[in-house]
Amino acid sequence: MLERSDLYKVAIAATYRNLRSPSFRSHSKETLVSFYDEACRILEDDFKVYDLPLRSFRLHVQKLIQPNVKESFQVFRDVDSLFPDMKEENSIEVIKFCREILRNDRDSTLKALNSLGAEADRNGQLEFLQLKKLALEVVFSFYEWESPTIVDYSGFKDGDPFGYIIRQNQEINKAIRYYQLLNLTKGALIRKELGFSTIGLRSTIPRAGRGIFVDGYAPAGTVISYFPGEVWPKEHITNIIATKFFENDPKQHLSMRYDDFLIDSRNAPYTVLDNDKSNPFAIAHIANHPAHGIAPNCSTVQLDFSEDMQLGLEKIDTYIPNTYAKIPSRFGQEAIALEKIRMHGMALITARDVENEELLYDYRLSPGEHQSYPDWYEVVDADEIKSRWLVSK
Repeated sequence: MLERSDLYKVAIAATYRNLRSPSFRSHSKETLVSFYDEACRILEDDFKVYDLPLRSFRLHVQKLIQPNVKESFQVFRDVDSLFPDMKEENSIEVIKFCREILRNDRDSTLKALNSLGAEADRNGQLEFLQLKKLALEVVFSFYEWESPTIVDYSGFKDGDPFGYIIRQNQEINKAIRYYQLLNLTKGALIRKELGFSTIGLRSTIPRAGRGIFVDGYAPAGTVISYFPGEVWPKEHITNIIATKFFENDPKQHLSMRYDDFLIDSRNAPYTVLDNDKSNPFAIAHIANHPAHGIAPNCSTVQLDFSEDMQLGLEKIDTYIPNTYAKIPSRFGQEAIALEKIRMHGMALITARDVENEELLYDYRLSPGEHQSYPDWYEVVDADEIKSRWLVSK
């Protein structure tokens, strides 16, 4: 029942997004309400999702979100094609290319800040734009493009505006700044095409480290970030040895799908996204759980990279951010799949329209045998927790 409920929410959001496309921001409130009602009608009357077998419902949701995924991959490819050769780290040509892009991006960030003016902050937009401005200044200062006010972030416990804690080793710092330069530049170019990008900066939640931010505007029902890492099919994680292997997860970087495929992002990078095989949105594993009083603005969704998507044909399969730790058995989940799946994955999908703000989703942690949580964890939905984990309290 919990999976059906989640599938329905995703299906509603994705259908609603498709009805609004391509003029996402030009509709009145009354029109948006009518789109939502129509999305419900389509699912209930045309597709009769309440009567669909679970596997068929899963497939329907995949067919709704896969075009959105494919579009983003195509943009990644087009953006990568604009860059000079990146084989040489700290290439002068690459740095020069990035400088022109980021100068324009800095101007648009300042313009957006000024346009907010004295308005009430909308969902943390002001905080994000100020943080992004500081991040750009860090890069500008590092490469000596300009001479803004220089701040020493080495003593900051939460790190600099990127959430990066300055090291003693200057070569490491130099390499990290180069990766941040590339990430910001890719983000600016992607935003120009998609209307938004995702970038990693210091979280707005105290002591949370890094977080993911939406730079731009993404409507409800948008697949906005991907969980990278190794994929473990159910049949390979049920023995004692595997159980021990997955015990250590202090940063909550293990994600389980409803069909028992596990995504292990513990060793996935979230700074080094510097080549033409890097998916710039594959940083969902550093998205944070909301603090007290803040509602999530996105949720997880199973994502199947199917053969029907023809990612290889368009040479965009390099952006699939996952590999199998163990190949699925032909007699496991693959034997009953309704489509041929090249790779199993997970993503974040927006639960509402998001704009210039941090992405937050409910981790849905189990309270465990002691029925307790870490100090930082806030229960988002107590009733859902009781149903999911059979909590008695």
